[in-house]
Amino acid sequence: MKIKANIDSSFVLETTEKELIIKSRIGQSAFKKALLVIDKKCRLCGITDDRFLIASI
Repeated sequence: MKIKANIDSSFVLETTEKELIIKSRIGQSAFKKALLVIDKKCRLCGITDDRFLIASI
């Protein structure tokens, strides 16, 4: 199955959806900061450059 990578320009998020996305990104930032206090690298591959580290739950 192929996933379409680009989004149609007529695609519009509802206000509730926008709020959820914003809150999840803020939460990811706080989660990432907390993880970097514990360990300053990826536990799977060992990358230490935090520009490439993404934290999500």
